[in-house]
Parts: sequence; C-alpha cells; structure tokens
Amino acid sequence: MNTDLDYIVIEEAGKAAPSSACIVSYARRHRTLTAALGLALISIVALTSCYALKARPVDSIPRPKKDIKFQLNEKRPWLRDTPSATGKRGSSSGLQGKRFHLTFDDGPHPRHTPLILDWLKEHHLRATFFLVGEKVGRYPALVQRIVAEGHHIGNHTWSHPKLTVMSDTLVRDQIKRTHDAIVKACGQAPTAFRPPYGALSARQRAWIEKEFSYQTLLWDIDTLDWTQTTSAAVAARIQQGLKIDSANVILAHDIHPRILPALESLLP
Repeated sequence: MNTDLDYIVIEEAGKAAPSSACIVSYARRHRTLTAALGLALISIVALTSCYALKARPVDSIPRPKKDIKFQLNEKRPWLRDTPSATGKRGSSSGLQGKRFHLTFDDGPHPRHTPLILDWLKEHHLRATFFLVGEKVGRYPALVQRIVAEGHHIGNHTWSHPKLTVMSDTLVRDQIKRTHDAIVKACGQAPTAFRPPYGALSARQRAWIEKEFSYQTLLWDIDTLDWTQTTSAAVAARIQQGLKIDSANVILAHDIHPRILPALESLLP
C-alpha cells in the first residue's frame, strides 16, 4: 500500500511540473501580450482613481447651519501662542498708531469670515475682501453682510488661476463671471481687482482696468498666514513689515484660522 501511494504521489507531482513550465514558456513567447495586459490593468486602476477624485466635492469647506458669532469676552486658547508677537513696547507695538489697510483674499468662508467681520465691527475697522467667484455663489448671504457692514469688495477671479499663463478670453471669463456673481449676490459691483498670486502682466492690467473700471490693488505685507505654523509667526511677520511713514496694505486670507488671533494680538 505504501509503495502504491508513493508511486501515485510521484506521478501526480510529475504531472503538475509540466503545467508550470508551460505557463512560463507561454509568457516568454508572448511577452508583448503580457505587457499589454499589464498596461491595461494599470490603466483601469488609474482611471478608477481619477473618477473617484473627480467625484469628490471641489471644496470641502463645512457648511454650518447658522453663523458662528465671535464674542470678544470669550477666553480664547489661541492667545497662548501670541505673547511674542505683541512685544513689550506699550501702545506703539502692533497696529496701534499705524496706518494700514486690511485686505482678505480667497473668501468668503462660512466659519472664518463671520468671525473676522465681528472683530472688524468691534474695532470700527473697514477692510477690503477680494472674493473668489465660485464661493460668492455658494455663500451670497456672507457677501451681503460684508457690504452691509461697510467693507469694500474686490474681484479675485472665479477659481483663483494664474492669469499670466492664460489667454485673454479665459482671463476675461474668470473676471466677468466673478463680477456678475458679486452683483447678483449683493447688488453692488466691485471696483477693485487683485490677481491671484499677484501675477499679472502690464498689458493684462491695462485692458482689465479699462474694460471693468477696476483699480488693481496688490500689497506691502504678505502675512503668509497659509504657510506659517502659528498665529504668533503671522503676527510677527506683520509687525516686522509695518512702516510708520506709509499706508501698509496687509494681505491676509479669511479662509485660514491663524489670521484672526494674529490680528487680535496686534490690536488688543
């Protein structure tokens, strides 16, 4: 019995070996076909991933059911990282006693913009908000509030592209769509324009200002609030850039959480 069993096992093993050899031999003879099948599989996976990414919402900004109110008498944990920004020079430090023009890009944002508006109102300040068109259509009530509280509105294109690499037709479309969206949201046309990244050729600036009756407004101080790790770093950058003998145009973004505590530390 054992001998027969051994013989059967050996025989079965002998039958299996040629099968593996055949597969290897077939793959070698048909390398092109094997490569094509591999590429096809990779393409299917890539297309599936692209479709999944495209299906995601373009903007993952949360949409709260009601506006979040910013109370100045609340205890705010972010003040822990701001002492280095305020310094110990009394009233001459920070923004007090300085001439400055606050500008906010890339909004409106459903959480951060209302907080900034509350802070501006408390300090009797006016700012310019350079709005992105696709967000204007999403949050028209915020645009109406900005205007109602006496702030200026500027055009910051529809989707924030780099205009210097685009044709005049595409640039015009970016600006016109945003212009129309702002007028529809608040009934008021913007009079200022800021190109994304500050990228605009002299020729583009000339025809945009002529066609839309805009004033192009850039900046003196870039807060870099989208890259700095703390509000203290943002405040320090503003402090370092302030000039006593000029009106400092400060570039900030009302879509990032660091800018408000930085401003508050400079103007308590």
